[in-house]
Amino acid sequence: MTQNRAYAGTLDFGAHGNRFLMALNYKGNDGSTLILRNLGTLDFPLEFSVAGGTDVEIVDAFGNSRKEALKNGTLNISAIQLGTFIRLAPGQEITAPKFDFGPNLATDAAVSYSAKIEKDNGILTNGIIETFHAGHPNGGTGNSPIWTGELNSGPQTLELTLKEPKSIGRAIITSVRADNAFCALLDYDLHAFDGANGVELEKVRTPCPKSDVCESSGSSTHTWYLDNNTFVHQFKAVNAAKLRLTVHRTTRGFIPDEFGKLWDNKLMPMKLMLREIEVFGPGN
Repeated sequence: MTQNRAYAGTLDFGAHGNRFLMALNYKGNDGSTLILRNLGTLDFPLEFSVAGGTDVEIVDAFGNSRKEALKNGTLNISAIQLGTFIRLAPGQEITAPKFDFGPNLATDAAVSYSAKIEKDNGILTNGIIETFHAGHPNGGTGNSPIWTGELNSGPQTLELTLKEPKSIGRAIITSVRADNAFCALLDYDLHAFDGANGVELEKVRTPCPKSDVCESSGSSTHTWYLDNNTFVHQFKAVNAAKLRLTVHRTTRGFIPDEFGKLWDNKLMPMKLMLREIEVFGPGN
């Protein structure tokens, strides 16, 4: 896909879009190749502007190719977690949509959780995406700074109460990748409340094929899941004093279900593990 084409930088998806979207650009005399993917969200629909031509070639991560017609100079395609190759002919130019959500309205919000927690609630709204990686100024492996809430006894609720009611239209919930003892968020409901009146904003359900029990030299289970770690919500503007996450399911470390076991043949409990919750005003 990139043979005889030199790396020419990345497309700009805006201040917030660059956190969860990536498109590498390779240019040559015979045209350009873009490698598009998201960085751990659910499939994310995008509308690109394309100057020149009537169609572009799309090649998926497995080599399947198709022609995608342009509609009034726009290309509609979803960024998925696997790489998608967009092949542009000589003279075609592409411009990415930008996602700039504005100031985070949750920096002074109060957080409560319906079960036992580890770490202070304040790290969920401090503007820092904490990490468990060694050597990182906001991370470390010895005493992970990741906020953790007990979940295994059933669905639990996390509430974010704003200092005063605001008109909101977007939110970003940052979890972790499924890895060893770190549990990725899979299923939850998001509601907004203005007083006692609640409105459902979105139901998030992440399909995971059942783990396959196996016997090999290095494992006892084959597991299947993607790289979900960031959930980007865009919804019709509502007036809200409080957001509520009703959390139903996470992975069990790197195991997505109750059919897999860790090294000591024990089933790890589900845990809600979050790095940040951000809330923004309505879109333009």
